[in-house]
Amino acid sequence: MSVKKPNFWNTPGRTHACMGHPNENAMIKTQRSTNGMSAVGSGIKILCGGCMKGKQTVAPYASRSERKTSRVLELVHTDVMGPMKTDSKGGARYVLTFVDDFSRFVVGYFQKNKSEVTAKLTEFKVFYENQWGERLKCLRSDKGTEYAN
Repeated sequence: MSVKKPNFWNTPGRTHACMGHPNENAMIKTQRSTNGMSAVGSGIKILCGGCMKGKQTVAPYASRSERKTSRVLELVHTDVMGPMKTDSKGGARYVLTFVDDFSRFVVGYFQKNKSEVTAKLTEFKVFYENQWGERLKCLRSDKGTEYAN
């Protein structure tokens, strides 16, 4: 007994791919105007992975985030980087940064130890509150242990 192998090369899905992924109407029109093309048939939906991926969309990212602050020192972001692989000339291994959310003004302090964070925070607060005539309202960090005190 012999079993006839199915011909996967002459199927609607294969024809759809070889023709460049046209829609169902274009395939039916092509079938009617040619000889020897496999039957497409009306109502047959070809689930083509390439077509599905090509029709997917991604929502665009916002071009700019809206600032919620209206003045300097209303919100200041801070973080400690380090320890660095190489010490600075003065022997510092850490960098403490402050970024004002409203003005995007950045201040960096080099530190030999993480334990200097509290002193540098006080120095930053006193200097820039006097400089800008505003009070530091909110300090945002990554909840690092250096701010636990």
